[in-house]
Amino acid sequence: MKKFLVLPIVLLSFCVIADDRIILGSFEGDLTVEQYNTLGHKTLATSILFGVGASLFNFKDDGLYFGTRFKYLTGDRETCFIFCESFNAQGSMLSGEIGRVMGQWIPFVGLSFHSSEVDSLSERVEDESWGLNIGFWFDYDNFKIRGALTNLNDGDYRAFSFGRLFQRDNNVVLGVDFKFLIDSEVHQVNCSLQIGRFF
Repeated sequence: MKKFLVLPIVLLSFCVIADDRIILGSFEGDLTVEQYNTLGHKTLATSILFGVGASLFNFKDDGLYFGTRFKYLTGDRETCFIFCESFNAQGSMLSGEIGRVMGQWIPFVGLSFHSSEVDSLSERVEDESWGLNIGFWFDYDNFKIRGALTNLNDGDYRAFSFGRLFQRDNNVVLGVDFKFLIDSEVHQVNCSLQIGRFF
């Protein structure tokens, strides 16, 4: 049910009339490494996922900013305890954010919904969570620089992301975004390579 908290912002992102609109497709990569104890012995779990995503950002001069992002990834999760086993894994994320255009600075807040699934030999393990996000855009010449703290409500998966978009003369937009966990025993790095168009 928590995913429906994100939907109003997502719908506004599609309906708002904006001065600047950027639509992006992306190639996503995610690496997660965690270690925990099983019967007094260390167990290492590694997940490597790849997938695709899409983003829509609406910027209105001296007005409201709306953004939405979606990504879906699949891959393998390998668990090593005495011997190693590999399982199919997948994950998805839907987020929406709203902010205010204040000259070059655009502060925003948002919500995100995350789901993951791992198929083991005996069962399917599913997990769903939501996160509170805050961040900013900084508009400089042909660049838009982005920084954000995500999952503020979850200390185990609180993360920092940094990215930038570059607009070429033909209105093609290139972008890159990195995200990594902070203050967590789980090591996770996400990379997003983006290409799209400015309208």
